[in-house]
Amino acid sequence: MGRHRFILPELSPDDGTARIRGALLPHARARRLRIGEKVELSDGCGLLRAGIVVKVGTSEIDLELAPGCVQSRDSTLDLTLAIAWLKGSALEDVVEKVSELGVRRLWLFDSDHSIASGSPHRRERLERVAQEAAVQCGRGSVLEIVDHNSFKTVIEVGTSARRILFSEPADDAAIAPLHPVGPLSEAAVLVILGPEGGFSDAERNAARAQGLPIMTLGPRILRASTAAVVAAASCQLWWGDLAPRGDRPTIC
Repeated sequence: MGRHRFILPELSPDDGTARIRGALLPHARARRLRIGEKVELSDGCGLLRAGIVVKVGTSEIDLELAPGCVQSRDSTLDLTLAIAWLKGSALEDVVEKVSELGVRRLWLFDSDHSIASGSPHRRERLERVAQEAAVQCGRGSVLEIVDHNSFKTVIEVGTSARRILFSEPADDAAIAPLHPVGPLSEAAVLVILGPEGGFSDAERNAARAQGLPIMTLGPRILRASTAAVVAAASCQLWWGDLAPRGDRPTIC
């Protein structure tokens, strides 16, 4: 049987024991934890510890932690995905899938063709989905979600990352088709994607003025949520932990 996973923000690398209680307790009870069962804990910021259940009480569940930490499953690539707010549940799907793909940050912004906008309620819902996805896939850190408000803010933010803007196919010789990109010399990667209606000409021109290369994700029109997954997976294949182990470039 696999390990049950939970996020305990107060978890420390030096703890010998841990306790599940409070708001987390109903989730643990739903798993029907029994004494002797294996558990994996994360602090949500990269720390992973393994343990076993030693006591199941009415108001808490006590765990004994194994010494040391579990080998990290977080991505070797510092990847940020910036995407315009999407309508309905599409953005929740993006959060779930890119969490599984090891994206570290999700930046949200309003775009010229946006047909949806953010709200505190939507932000809270996305953060819950990110936590659930982190637990499900066994990563140590939870996807960080930041609202950058506007496309202009995203393309002008100071960063040492390699920046790529992915756009829908267009009759524009300046938009390159998807292709393997050379070795990564930057510290990180920032991928930028538009809303359901794509980027406007003004936004593409503004990106070029900032020195961003613009690429397409193939000849077919992809849903915005699909494009996010394809872009993240492509970056992980080029520079991250989806590359063959012997071919992974050094990120410096």
